[in-house]
Amino acid sequence: MKNKRFRRPLAFLLTLCLCIGSAGVFSPQPAYAGAYEVQLTNVMNNYYGGTQEKTLDDWEELAAVYAWLSGRPGAAYDTGVDLRGYVLPAAGSGAGGLFRALMKGDADAASVLAGSLVSDGTILDPGSVYTYALQVLALEAFNRSTGVTPVVYDVSAAAAHMLDQQAPAGGYFDWGMASYDNAGMVLAALSLEVFDSYPGIDGHRSDLVDWIQAGQSASGAFAAFGADSANSTACVLFGVAAASPSVFLTTDPAIALVASELYTPENGWLSYTGAPWDAYATKQAALALAEIETGRSFYSNVQLNAIPHMSLDVQAVEPDGTYTEKQITAPEDATMAEIVDLTIGSSGAAVYNYYVDGAPAATAEDGDTVLAVADAYDGVAYFSLEGSGLGAPRAAISFEGTASFTLRQLTLADGTDAVLGGIGVDVNGDGYSDLTTTTAGAVSFSPVNAVTRLDALATHSDPVTYAPVRDISETVALLPAYIDMASGGTQNKTVSVRIEGPTENIVYYSAIDVVGNGDVRLTAGDAVTQALTQAGKTYTYNAGYLSAVEGTSAGSLDPNFYDGWVYYMNGQPGSGLGSQVIDDDDEIIVYYGYFPGWGTDLVRLTSEASGSEVTLRVLAGDTPVPGVSIIWNGVSQVDVTNADGALTLTGVTPNTYTVQIAKSDEHGVPLIVRLPAGTTVTLTAQGGTSHGGGSGDTQTSAVVFLTVKGLRGTTLYSRSEHTYYVGMTARDVLDESDLTITGSGNYVSGINGLAEFDHGPGSGWLYMVNGELSGSISADAYRLEADDNVVWYYTSDYTSDRNVQSSLGDLEEELLLEEELPGSGGGARDFSDIPEGAWYQQAAQGVVAHGLFNGMSDQSFGPNLPMTREMFVTVLGRLNEAGGGAAAGDSAGFGDAAADSYYARYIAWASQNNIVQGMGDDHFGVGTPVTREQMVVFVYRYFLSQNLIKDVGTGELEGYRDTDSVSPWATDAFNWAVGKGLITGRSSNLLDPSGQSSRAEVAMFILRCFNMIYENTI
Repeated sequence: MKNKRFRRPLAFLLTLCLCIGSAGVFSPQPAYAGAYEVQLTNVMNNYYGGTQEKTLDDWEELAAVYAWLSGRPGAAYDTGVDLRGYVLPAAGSGAGGLFRALMKGDADAASVLAGSLVSDGTILDPGSVYTYALQVLALEAFNRSTGVTPVVYDVSAAAAHMLDQQAPAGGYFDWGMASYDNAGMVLAALSLEVFDSYPGIDGHRSDLVDWIQAGQSASGAFAAFGADSANSTACVLFGVAAASPSVFLTTDPAIALVASELYTPENGWLSYTGAPWDAYATKQAALALAEIETGRSFYSNVQLNAIPHMSLDVQAVEPDGTYTEKQITAPEDATMAEIVDLTIGSSGAAVYNYYVDGAPAATAEDGDTVLAVADAYDGVAYFSLEGSGLGAPRAAISFEGTASFTLRQLTLADGTDAVLGGIGVDVNGDGYSDLTTTTAGAVSFSPVNAVTRLDALATHSDPVTYAPVRDISETVALLPAYIDMASGGTQNKTVSVRIEGPTENIVYYSAIDVVGNGDVRLTAGDAVTQALTQAGKTYTYNAGYLSAVEGTSAGSLDPNFYDGWVYYMNGQPGSGLGSQVIDDDDEIIVYYGYFPGWGTDLVRLTSEASGSEVTLRVLAGDTPVPGVSIIWNGVSQVDVTNADGALTLTGVTPNTYTVQIAKSDEHGVPLIVRLPAGTTVTLTAQGGTSHGGGSGDTQTSAVVFLTVKGLRGTTLYSRSEHTYYVGMTARDVLDESDLTITGSGNYVSGINGLAEFDHGPGSGWLYMVNGELSGSISADAYRLEADDNVVWYYTSDYTSDRNVQSSLGDLEEELLLEEELPGSGGGARDFSDIPEGAWYQQAAQGVVAHGLFNGMSDQSFGPNLPMTREMFVTVLGRLNEAGGGAAAGDSAGFGDAAADSYYARYIAWASQNNIVQGMGDDHFGVGTPVTREQMVVFVYRYFLSQNLIKDVGTGELEGYRDTDSVSPWATDAFNWAVGKGLITGRSSNLLDPSGQSSRAEVAMFILRCFNMIYENTI
């Protein structure tokens, strides 16, 4: 095929002749005459060669570079373009994938992709005339290539397809507006020689050119969505470059691309005037200008690259131990030495040993991973991932996942490959050992960052002399390993953060929500810095190190600079603010002082009372701390703690007192960590003492729930939210209620006058958390977690209390008298048609006991009978009534729902609350079995009506083969129900959305809904 230059030289090649009172005419110019070379060089060097580091993200960026390189000496579309130095985009599909394969010189891939665009001689319709035109251009680029078998298609049908979508005026529209993107690409396609014999083609081309000409703006550009657009202008230039006939435009469109607000010299082009810089506009504009500079249309001339290329991942260890890892593109005939030169710049006189996928190799092929090790080394230490061979592996893990490797050493001379045990591994690049391999060479790590590098350390420090001790020979090259952690989405951890300065508390949040975007895991450093920021405090934090807070810098008190900002996590010395991962309920204490064990201790305070004397004792673990000053109710005591760590206060009357402690060295550096601000000691009238843990602020959305039930289930305190804080106990949340609590110390003996023993020797108050009894844990010692559901209740006999079920519904069932159970006519019944141990036995008995179902008769439940639509809505209404709500309404107007039927009021209620909508024609569908997707949608709408859904969830149905059969109106409901565990598939991979549900299945489904409402597991 000939190299298609513009066939009418005087008609084109985009040099503008500006004449007053006359139109500008495009005329030819030699390649690289320089009209737009400055702009092209800017984008090629500054963006693709600079910001992008020659890594091309997609085929259109490759096309822009390819067109530009085709005009360089020794390069041409027909003789080949050398792409070495660039990183090519990943293989793709469709027209873009075909263009990419052609430019890479991959004939086999190009043949497959070209064939995929045609079926039975007809080009596939992608639904967009723009993409269709691209497919035509790509197919013709393939067909003009040397050494391939052309793909035959119906040319007339292709032309007709593009022309049929033309507007009467000759142009193209999209979204109701003129689309010069579409018009330009179609003009490029219709200008191909293959369409020259199509009837009336010259007229069609002329009409399209006229329509384009009429739409040019005063700047010379073409608009999209009402503003000059670099994309649209570039597409017009693609068409004009390929068209070749005389094209008269008032202003050269290329001038508009480089001399307007659409262009920035640094990186390229904006999508439209006033928009931010845009990669898509840049690649299209760059390609258009490259066509002008080279004098050749890319779409009319590109073909299979005569220089086939290969894409390689290269790892190189240079003679000085420098490790480089890089993706490169090289001609298929490149030698291994040339491959190394492309990777590191120049190998000089160094000799290398080469490996491909772990085995010695002399050549490389497309897709290989090449390892080059300088000949100065006689061995290589490397991390093996799941048995992988020599190389630098990358482990891909989920968010918060763990990667495991085995450290091995390969001796190059004889091929001996042995594990390396007891070797230090650096995971943060500071050269210090963070991990140590086992005797079997194994090492595992759960990273903090999205990308983590592991390096084996050749030496370790002698524990006595600190001198380096060599573990791996200096003639052994060291290869790293990488861990790529997937994003986890938005992260939120609720923790407490307390920051104690040398003399005062700086920050104390008893609960703060620490938030992250999920690219990295949340650390103690995130918690501390977010707390300081929230409190409006100044600080300096860098690379995981907190060096200053509120003007106090590390080393500012001790002349030896041993003091600084240190922290504890959950009572243990921290391992690094920037690397220690946090979880819900963690307690972080940052203090100014010495490192734990080097002078500053975390202490605790105990108290004892004897009459009017209170003895306070300060302990570090169980070790007494003498010399501690006590600040009692704001007054510093004269004496300090004695050798037993104790100080006795006299004349103390029953009351609550604040307490604080202090002890510093001669430099003013604290030797103990202060107590939380607001810590109290209470002396009771009975002579006991209790402590209050301080009064921290809260910055959290986390809550816990409290319900209090009196005698026989009488509600004393309806289920209510309480702001959660770290360290909150079951007693703390009860104290926050408006109820009157009596008892000695933290023991609850009475609530609102209902006291223990009032109703028998075993009567009294107990509490449950999430449906479970606390066992022997006292209420003031039971630490809650966010979203816990706490129920305090009065029992007539705690010795036989069996309330260890997992739902509040079960508790209410026991506490209420049988005749008081809602709608049940008695408790759970035994039905003759429910076999003992049947999977649905407990569910069937539970829904009857809760008044949600009735049996089909006194002896029959009907487990295998289908559940009809009216039956299900009735059950849903009873579920609402069980929580104290009403389930009745005016007639819904369904002709098949008799007004005097048992279900009429429930259907009316469900209709008025937008839970059901009927089946059309005033028809509800009485007697029609409810389908699984209808059932799920009804419950989903009910939960929405009660504001019980916090999030719907997505992707929950991916494991099921029949997700396509879920109706669109039921997708959200199924995602939610499956995600919450309310419903599962009929089998491990089938949802069966249109299937019917039996009464037994519905019983299980509804009981789960009942339990979720009361357990707050929604």
